[in-house]
Formats: sequence, C-alpha cells, structure tokens
Amino acid sequence: MQAPPLWLEPRVTPARPFDGALENLDEGERSALALAASVSADLILVDDREGVRVALDRGFRVMGTLRVLQFAARRGLLDWADAVERLKRTNFRYRQELIDHLRAELGRE
Repeated sequence: MQAPPLWLEPRVTPARPFDGALENLDEGERSALALAASVSADLILVDDREGVRVALDRGFRVMGTLRVLQFAARRGLLDWADAVERLKRTNFRYRQELIDHLRAELGRE
C-alpha cells in the first residue's frame, strides 16, 4: 500500500508454535488469529467458516466482511450497493441470501 490511511497500524505477525487446531486454516486466518491473540483483541474479521469456528472457540467475537460493509453503510461511510457490487467482481465467495438479508436490515432502519 503506497499511502496507507493514518489510522492504520501495520504490525508484524507474531511467531507462533505449532497449533493443530489451525492446520486446516490458510496462512491469512492463522496470522489473523495470532495477531488478534497477541494484542488481546476481542473482535476479529474472518470469513472462512473453519476460521470462524476456531476464532469463536478461542473466545473472539467474529465479524465477516459483509457485516463490516453493512456497519460502514449504516454510518454513511460507503454506499452499500456499490460496495457489494465491487466485492462481487473479486474472488470473494458469498451467499446471496446473506447479502439480501443484510440489505433488508439496512432498509428497515
């Protein structure tokens, strides 16, 4: 990232011993869990189902990408429909039912 936002605090992923519970996760989820544990986070962003299960087992609250987008849309930080359409053009996997549910929640507010 050439010009990161001022609020961004880059961190090095801490070294971690082998943990069999993490072996089915990809490197991104393993790193996210290690970093979250090292900073005593209570909330972690994870979309992978197995990653969500492990994070919950370790006591973290979990939020997925679509819920983060909904949270930002509620605060007027982005346009929900535009953000979802842009996300759909990536390799992000999603269930349409979840998108519809989150959009309906926004519509009721």
